[in-house]
Amino acid sequence: MWKTPAELHAILNDAPAALLVFAVILDFVGEFTKKESIRTAGFWSLIGGTAGAILAVLSGLLAESWVEHGETAHALIEQHERFALITTSLFIILAIWRLYRRDKLPDVERKIYLGVAAGGLALIVWVGHLGGQVLFRYAGGIPTAVMEAAIRDRQTEHTHAPGEEHDNTPDAEQPDSTAGEGGVTGGEGEVHVHDDGSEHID
Repeated sequence: MWKTPAELHAILNDAPAALLVFAVILDFVGEFTKKESIRTAGFWSLIGGTAGAILAVLSGLLAESWVEHGETAHALIEQHERFALITTSLFIILAIWRLYRRDKLPDVERKIYLGVAAGGLALIVWVGHLGGQVLFRYAGGIPTAVMEAAIRDRQTEHTHAPGEEHDNTPDAEQPDSTAGEGGVTGGEGEVHVHDDGSEHID
């Protein structure tokens, strides 16, 4: 179960984004195939996605005042919030538009609608990108104590199942700083070269 508003936001923001992307794709497919069933599926995806987006935005506004973050993350959070509000407002307008027209848009109006919806799709991608930057690049929303514990945990040895080993590890990327000049030390099975040119396998 979620323990912080940030975790609640993470729970609520994926499904609406997926539904809205699905809605736009279905609308375009319905336009090209002229199948009413596909257009109807797009309409209900739009309604469900818009309702979910409102909840996601509200949870995000709540999380903003609770999460721990630095200056860079703060600037990204502000951008993420701004574009999330713009995107949600746009899809609310599109949903009201479809409801008002009872999902029966004339051809010209439907083309305008699809153009606006395509813009909304681009906004969804950008909002997700900003949210990912906040969390995965600048650790916004992760409590300091949790980060410190995670750093300590990463420094402990652990094993993987066969075939699931790390491709790139810090030990593989950076030679041991205690190696002598002209030599490299490493883990078991690696070649150790001495200053006089002799070598052996650890």
